Amino acid sequence: LKADSVSFSMAQKSKLYFNGAFDNLFKYLFLKNAPLRIAGDIRSDWILVDELLSTDSTATNTEDAQKIILPNDIIASLNIDLTDLSYDKFHMRNFNTKLTYSNKLLKVKKIRFETMSGVISGNLSVQQLENENIRIISSSKMDKINVRQLFYEFHNFGQQTMRHKHLRGIINSEIYFRNEWGPYFNTLENKMYSFIDLKIKEGQLLDFEPLSVMSEYIALDELKRIKFSTLENQIEIKENRIEIPFMEIYSSAADIAISGTHSFDNTM
Repeated sequence: LKADSVSFSMAQKSKLYFNGAFDNLFKYLFLKNAPLRIAGDIRSDWILVDELLSTDSTATNTEDAQKIILPNDIIASLNIDLTDLSYDKFHMRNFNTKLTYSNKLLKVKKIRFETMSGVISGNLSVQQLENENIRIISSSKMDKINVRQLFYEFHNFGQQTMRHKHLRGIINSEIYFRNEWGPYFNTLENKMYSFIDLKIKEGQLLDFEPLSVMSEYIALDELKRIKFSTLENQIEIKENRIEIPFMEIYSSAADIAISGTHSFDNTM
């Protein structure tokens, strides 16, 4: 079955266009163990994720949640191009990637999109294991990401101590991430691992209230706008703990040397 320039809406504003083919379609529909093969191109001018998500969030535990089982009788190869995509405060442009799927393994290769005044690129794989757990592995590169926009669009990562209004700077980073969830997408302890090679240029800390306690030793005017030299470090996340190796930070107010750990239960 060939599909030539098919367009459809997933909601009021989110529209998709498909051009491709379905092979073995009728055997897949009417016979057992007949794989469906899909190939083609998917594009969209705009996807608004908020309108696609259901507002009825009644599934609050694993008894109510729906079990996720990836199909093993579909083989797919798709090119995806999205001009604009928005979710809450997050927005990205010119997203493109190549997606392949086979044997419960989804590979998303050569991902590239523009966001937060910079570019993010990388690769992603999603696999359902024999024990039905779902494993996600990604490697990504962040190029010239605006740190203020990053904190704003991700709601300051759920904390209110250091907010987007306090920060300026440009992030360049390479990130490896691996995590595993149960078949109900429930969190599994100690499965997350990440290694972050981080570099921040032109960093500034503005009107950060906790620093006011240092005003006895440093002029308050200096503490209101602290400019940092280039900051580089390699941060590791494992066993529910963020490990920060020894690093030196040179700023307009003071020079600081730090190292330590921050656990997911907020023990520092």
